[in-house]
Amino acid sequence: MSPRNAEGHRNRQSSLERHTAGWISFPRDRVDFFCFGPEKASLWTQQEDDYTVLLVEVDRTNILSNLWRTLASSMSISIGLASMQEQSREIDYAWIYRFDQQKPVESQDRLDGDDPLILNERSIYRIEHWFDHARILELLLRDEKFFVAAQQLCDSFRNHWFCLECALRPPAHRRHQHPEPDVWSMVSRIPNMETAIVQATRAVEGLLGKPGQNRTRTRDRWLREIRLPPEDTFDLAEKSYFDFYYDLFPVRNDSAHSFGSLSATLTRFDAITAQTFAHLVVKSRFDRDACADSEAQSRLSFNDALLSNIEGSGHSGMSSPVRRVLGVIFHREPDARAAEKGVRLAVSKHCKPGTT
Repeated sequence: MSPRNAEGHRNRQSSLERHTAGWISFPRDRVDFFCFGPEKASLWTQQEDDYTVLLVEVDRTNILSNLWRTLASSMSISIGLASMQEQSREIDYAWIYRFDQQKPVESQDRLDGDDPLILNERSIYRIEHWFDHARILELLLRDEKFFVAAQQLCDSFRNHWFCLECALRPPAHRRHQHPEPDVWSMVSRIPNMETAIVQATRAVEGLLGKPGQNRTRTRDRWLREIRLPPEDTFDLAEKSYFDFYYDLFPVRNDSAHSFGSLSATLTRFDAITAQTFAHLVVKSRFDRDACADSEAQSRLSFNDALLSNIEGSGHSGMSSPVRRVLGVIFHREPDARAAEKGVRLAVSKHCKPGTT
């Protein structure tokens, strides 16, 4: 996160490059959006009839180490969780020095120079998307165990993708049957499937721990951590969730330790069941601990005036230029101090899911 030189290490402004549909403010204006721990998100319209960029200012004085749950990583996770892993976006930061809100991003002094990801590969989201998923962002910020488990789950799907929605349906209602790889491609698919199994198991382990020899104590711990009924049937595996939990770890061990030989027993079905089970565990934790939409938006200080502006604009998902409203901060004139701060634009790298 830090620039390559020490200059500007203080009062760092960072920003996520991400675009939302419609006008949010007058050209060159910035409007408060929401807060995420030490990061304060605002919306910046570069020029008329252009998409709005998400800027994030980071208060390094409130960060105790160089490791924290960033807004960029949390947005990446929330996209995967909210889409049933149908969408995957790797979001990163890119520095801008001497940020001038009167200049378009192409003309800013960027640490990464003419990085094409900044200028071309931009993800477009409507403002409502982040209001609707404030519950996910808030829990990712509040609960480190949930963050780590959800991050492992999303990474497992980046390594080995399949239609999760179909995996959760009865066989007669599945549009995708998830066949095993062809024999000539199996050897190439094994590393991704093994990695996905390990990551899915880590997601489960992070919330439930490893199953112990005393099944009663293990079941009690399960019931304390998630709401998923342990004795209900895991249809995909045709056994109870609790029994599958015990059977998962030997499969993980085989995937994690190859000892220099290819696995002759690993199947794609092993990866699919492990990842689907991990999804159910993470979702159960979310269902237990997530607060209501309105409460999450309040905790993250979402700017409600933005939604009101969109709802009154007459265009679905679009916003008329925001007028000066109480609670909305505008920066009409460039701030000389802000111009000397480092600014990050977040970049969204498209990760295409694999085939079914």
